[in-house]
This record gives sequence, C-alpha cells and structure tokens, in this order.
Amino acid sequence: MISTETVTVDGREFTHTYSDTYLIRKVGTEEIYEDAMDVLDFQYEETDIPLDTQPPTEDELKDALSILGVQI
Repeated sequence: MISTETVTVDGREFTHTYSDTYLIRKVGTEEIYEDAMDVLDFQYEETDIPLDTQPPTEDELKDALSILGVQI
C-alpha cells in the first residue's frame, strides 16, 4: 500500500511517498524509488519489486533533503 504524508522542513512543505512492501515507480516514467520526497505533487504506483530495507529514519530523510539543498 502506498502512503503519503506532508513533512515540513524549514517552513517548506514536502510530500513523502512510500510503500510498506514494494518499491514505487513515478507514474509515466521508469523512475523507481524506495521512497520519494517531492516539492511538487507526483503520482506513484507500486512495482512488483519487494522492499529489501527498513523505512528511512528521520536522520536519513534529513540527509536526503540536505542533498537537495534544503537547510535543516
């Protein structure tokens, strides 16, 4: 099942999209992710590829945002 939540970092809202069992694919592309953090709204669908990892920790999400240039 795909889940989404809104995360606010430094006053900016992001949509965190993830699945509890499978990798996700951005609809209309071949982009596949374990989870996605987006400024814009994108649609995702589950693939048939099972997850091999645990959900990201808060620190891992903050690291990913810092790579995108978001000051935390």
